[in-house]
Amino acid sequence: MRMPSFPMNSIRTRLIFWIVGVMAFVLAVMGVILRYTLEAHLLASFDNDLARMGRMMAIQTERHWAGPRIQWPRLDPAKLKKMMAEEAKMQKSDPFIRYRPRILSPKGRSLFPLSKDTSWNPQLLALSVAGQEAHQTVYAGREPIRIFSIPVFHKGKVVAVIQTAYSLSDMYRNLSGLLYTFLVLIPVALLVTGTSAAFLSRRLLAPVRHITQTAAHIGSADLSRRLSVRGKDEFAEMASTFNAMLDRLEQAFEQQRRFTADASHELKTPLTAIKAHTSLTLSGEKTPAEYRRALERADKAATLMIRIVQDLLLLARSDANQLHPDLQPVSIREALAVSADTYQGSGHPAIDLRLPEPDMKAVGDVALLTRLFNNLLDNAVRYTPPDGRITVSACGNGSYLTVTVSDTGIGVSPEHLPHLCERFYRVDEARTRKQGGTGLGLAICRSIVESHHGSLILDSAPGQGMTARVTLPQAG
Repeated sequence: MRMPSFPMNSIRTRLIFWIVGVMAFVLAVMGVILRYTLEAHLLASFDNDLARMGRMMAIQTERHWAGPRIQWPRLDPAKLKKMMAEEAKMQKSDPFIRYRPRILSPKGRSLFPLSKDTSWNPQLLALSVAGQEAHQTVYAGREPIRIFSIPVFHKGKVVAVIQTAYSLSDMYRNLSGLLYTFLVLIPVALLVTGTSAAFLSRRLLAPVRHITQTAAHIGSADLSRRLSVRGKDEFAEMASTFNAMLDRLEQAFEQQRRFTADASHELKTPLTAIKAHTSLTLSGEKTPAEYRRALERADKAATLMIRIVQDLLLLARSDANQLHPDLQPVSIREALAVSADTYQGSGHPAIDLRLPEPDMKAVGDVALLTRLFNNLLDNAVRYTPPDGRITVSACGNGSYLTVTVSDTGIGVSPEHLPHLCERFYRVDEARTRKQGGTGLGLAICRSIVESHHGSLILDSAPGQGMTARVTLPQAG
């Protein structure tokens, strides 16, 4: 039979040690408390018995003291010696006689003529002579004795002291036996606790082992596997959280793969064009006009490639949280006017600027906001016919302002709207490379807006154009 392994650095081993350690501490504390609590209760019981006996004897003594004095008979010295020897013998054999009550004078001498008993303790006698009742534990050799001392009054004066005694040897012997039994049972209890903890920890940590085994088989090449969620406990919540993380990782890996493929394809197109034109030009003698046309085409392809690389670098900085805008008040009127002037002219749809008075200012980076508005207008101009119209407006709302760019272009279907800000995403029949787009414009817009703690919302329908609403923090 294979014994279960318990690595010292495992949670299961530490859990077992903690449970056993806590149980040992609890048992030790309980043992100490039980021992001293039981001792206190037993002493209280003995004190009550001794006090009851002492008070009864004190009452009887007070009555005798108030009546005629007792005249002890005169005894023959030989007979008295014999009686004292017998009494000493009986005291050795009978503890009850040895610790019988003592009636003492205020000076500590026995009031019995045949007894040589003295006070068990001078301090205890002094307390009683002073008129106090007192309990005290004294030792006769190695034997503990519990003493109760009570004064006897006559006419307001202490005339005698009664001391009752009880040996505590049996009590301490029984307490020692109880403590020994408790100490013997502690290892048994700890063994049972450790075994139970090992069994329960194995059952409780089974979902963790399942999660570990499943996670070990999940790699970057296959992120489709998921953990089984059972019940509604903390492990089920952890499995659900792990599955949600896998969903995000799978989506991120898929976007990364698509991004890499699309970026390679986009960069390959201008490089292929440059290579084709240069190779064709170098294949034979050409006229100066043909050389010029070849250089113009290569320059156009290189410009496109530079634009793609710059866009990719900006997105990479945004992904690395290194897109730190230089925040300052920016005039929305001036920024939109500069962007609109770029697209004014023949062949472009009319741009209608509807900006309120007075001028509003946003908290942002001038260069990044200019690029944001350029991309939005470029996207609107590209997909709006020349006879269409583009409307740009702005309005303030408390601590934020909203810039709206609407066009009367071809629009897109609602199912494409959530993906328009994804990198290299294009809608069939609408977003094509023939129209000059790289598929990064709206992705850059979203990154710029997020770096300014704003939001970008797109709304469109086929044949009804598109509306882009940008919300930015307002200065002042």
